[in-house]
Amino acid sequence: MTLPRSYLPPVLLFLGALYLDHTITQHGLFNELAAEGNPAAVVAWQYVHPNLAVFLWAAVILGIAYTLHAFRYPRLTVILLYAGFAGHMFGFFTWTPIIGSLMWPVHEQFGDWWTLLIQFAIYAVLGFLIERLHHFVARGR
Repeated sequence: MTLPRSYLPPVLLFLGALYLDHTITQHGLFNELAAEGNPAAVVAWQYVHPNLAVFLWAAVILGIAYTLHAFRYPRLTVILLYAGFAGHMFGFFTWTPIIGSLMWPVHEQFGDWWTLLIQFAIYAVLGFLIERLHHFVARGR
């Protein structure tokens, strides 16, 4: 089964944001896992090297997207990919002084796991909104 060309923008945006997030995270951590705000990544990195983990993460998300497409859920496929894009772009920007300084009080108030859950909810909403924009632009052609 081949994927439609309309999936190319969200796939490329997801992979590009994942690369940016991973690269700046590895640069910012200097092998100090305690500085990572994503507790799921910290757990994964205890078992798998971060450079391998990023490829596994991409494979998992793209595998889920392919499965959603195979089960005829194209909108959900695109929402997932755009949510991943939004999440990893946010992860990239948390290394900037402004966004980073805004996130630390949230982590301190809610803890790492609750903060991650709140972020996932925000990314899902952003994924939905970007998917609607994608759909609107694609229909206009």
